[in-house]
Amino acid sequence: MTFNFLTGFNAWLLLNPSRLSYDWTGGSISLVESLCDVRNICTFGFYTSIAVLIWKCL
Repeated sequence: MTFNFLTGFNAWLLLNPSRLSYDWTGGSISLVESLCDVRNICTFGFYTSIAVLIWKCL
């Protein structure tokens, strides 16, 4: 779940680099350990927007 969250998080950093850091080390982003974690909304939103973008392009 954490790797899926990191995909959306990195896409957000490309659009809004205000939280961008030169040193993202091991503990700087905590693990997503539960399906009830609020950060899963970011993951769902990212994959939904990619799916809509692909759908519109086809």
